[in-house]
Amino acid sequence: MGGSSTVSSCWTFESEYFGQLTYCGQPGVYGTLGTPAAGNTPGARDSAANWTDSGGHLWLFGGNGADANGIFGRLNDLWEFNPSTNQWAWMGGSSTMLCGFDGNYATVCVQAGVYGTLGTPAAGNIPRGREYAVSWTGNDGNFWLFGGTGFDVNGNYAYLNDLWKYQPMASLGGRPRPSDRRGNRSSGSRTAHSSFVTSPRPRIGTLGECQSYPFCATISSKI
Repeated sequence: MGGSSTVSSCWTFESEYFGQLTYCGQPGVYGTLGTPAAGNTPGARDSAANWTDSGGHLWLFGGNGADANGIFGRLNDLWEFNPSTNQWAWMGGSSTMLCGFDGNYATVCVQAGVYGTLGTPAAGNIPRGREYAVSWTGNDGNFWLFGGTGFDVNGNYAYLNDLWKYQPMASLGGRPRPSDRRGNRSSGSRTAHSSFVTSPRPRIGTLGECQSYPFCATISSKI
């Protein structure tokens, strides 16, 4: 259906604990934001989040993998795949990594997020790069994302506990809605967790839910 059967890019970095590490994979071809094209394809990755919308389109977010330049790290790019046209569209997030050194003198690369103002939608809001986040689709068709492993806003490698909600389609020509974050209480950080949906509102484990806002991040409350 697409992608590549060969590897064309490798990224080597130093780690205090593991020494020199090398990752290899195909870089992403991002094209124009919001525009499907036959040549578009996400970079190689693992541990990404995914959803299916009401129209049968497949959505992909983040994971650990390669950006447009073949640099490996935690991704925050959002993609939409239309099975009827066999085309990808880059819908949000970054196409390139920011790299630096952590406190253990290891090279780390990540796509930075924009949290915005809690409870206020904004077109530029996007979660930070991460892997192993849990994802699910609410009964209203909105996408939900919680936690995972990545770097916080201070550059600390950590288990994350931010909760995001995204409305994939809107009246504005079917373009993604702006995003916001919302909430006032916190649940513990975690990675590689599971989720489920109840009626009428989606919930995660013993966590609460966001209000009716597009791509919102919230600190959740107990059920």
